[in-house]
Amino acid sequence: MPKYDEDDAARYGVRTRARRRTDASRPRGRRRGPLKRGSVSEILWGEDEERPTTLTEFTDPDMQRLFERGYFDTLVGQLRGGKEATVYLVRRGAESLAAKLYTDIAVRSFKDDAGYWDGFWIADARVAKAIRRGTRAGRSAKQAIWAFREYQTLWRLHEAGLPVPRPAVGPEVSAVAEAGSVVLMQLVGDGDEPAPRLSDLRLGPEEARSAWDQAVAICLRLAELGLVHGDLSTYNLLWHEGRVWLIDVPQTVELAAAKGGLALLRRDLTSLITSFRRLGVHADPDELERRALAAVRRRG
Repeated sequence: MPKYDEDDAARYGVRTRARRRTDASRPRGRRRGPLKRGSVSEILWGEDEERPTTLTEFTDPDMQRLFERGYFDTLVGQLRGGKEATVYLVRRGAESLAAKLYTDIAVRSFKDDAGYWDGFWIADARVAKAIRRGTRAGRSAKQAIWAFREYQTLWRLHEAGLPVPRPAVGPEVSAVAEAGSVVLMQLVGDGDEPAPRLSDLRLGPEEARSAWDQAVAICLRLAELGLVHGDLSTYNLLWHEGRVWLIDVPQTVELAAAKGGLALLRRDLTSLITSFRRLGVHADPDELERRALAAVRRRG
């Protein structure tokens, strides 16, 4: 069962207003030259729009911290924006990385997340109380823990051999603490172009069936590990060179620890079947549930 103790709380930063003012007044490190133009940058800003010219004009303190510590050295531009997070393309030398910056939890659409916190114990009673009350400090702590959970899960799945982006920070807790609300990871795709989500594609029958088989294999492997994704569909699966990749994993929970773990699993199965119908794949929900429950028993 994952634990979050007082020392972790201090590292992950329940930032006060005074701390924020101090951070805001500090120099932001090295200034960068103009952002390079390219397909991603031009899609983002266009030819005539005013664009940020330096890293310091563009990023938040967590992005700046990772930059100053050498986790990446070039900011290329924004890959994707959304209510939950904004994903940026950055580079570390010749390696392209994705930097996922979570939106302030107070304005995120994914707020009804109580089921994803079952079994996640926060040892510091003050932090737990602040989170329950929804205070500014509580929201800041919850945001940092959410990013920590994504790193934790990505590392666990990567080491188990599942097709997930490899984290670019960690796995040491002290290193992950530096990332704050930013999840820095491998960019799945070709060069600077990210792989598309299955929800955005039209695949031929053979490719669609292959994608379905791989998605089911991922779901069953998670169950064998005692985990459930909690939001599994073609929106959270990438397609790259004939291979399915799983993304967006912070809400992943332990089946045994979550009160509604099996309900979450059944919801994932339903969502997976429903979202794959658009690709022309029709599956038997009863058969898929039997396979999933058998995978859970193998874990037990």
